[in-house]
Amino acid sequence: MLCRASPLQRRVHSGSAGPVEARSSSHLLALLSAIREFDAKLLVNYWLPRSPAVHPSMEMSSSFAAPAPKVAQVSWDAASNTITAESSMPSWVHNTKLVAKPDQLIKRRGKAGLLKLNCDWADAQEWIQARAGKPQKVSCAAPRARAQMADALLSRSRL
Repeated sequence: MLCRASPLQRRVHSGSAGPVEARSSSHLLALLSAIREFDAKLLVNYWLPRSPAVHPSMEMSSSFAAPAPKVAQVSWDAASNTITAESSMPSWVHNTKLVAKPDQLIKRRGKAGLLKLNCDWADAQEWIQARAGKPQKVSCAAPRARAQMADALLSRSRL
């Protein structure tokens, strides 16, 4: 499978950025950069209750408070080849079923074997440690797994 740059990425690299030529190409590349899934979940959790209504007839209760997201970032330290200390993790990871995965927005993580589902913290920690800092083959790229994350598992019965 071939990796292809988007049309905007090709324009930025070729120097013809079209209507946004006034901006530097490094600025545009920063805009095109992916963010970590951990940060995306925190952003959605913060901004969703503050966003305007989708339709004028829809109104959010003033007493609505978004629940705290159950997501924990597990970083890898290359110097010591260790992951985030257990004492630094939120308390809910020890008594909740988890989903462990790389902290990158990757398509088809399940097919690539990059998900550990329905596990406890000990299993997730072992799975993360085994993959931390090692290249992860995903379609045509092999990024190094520098950060992993643990999410609370949400069963279909709760949806």
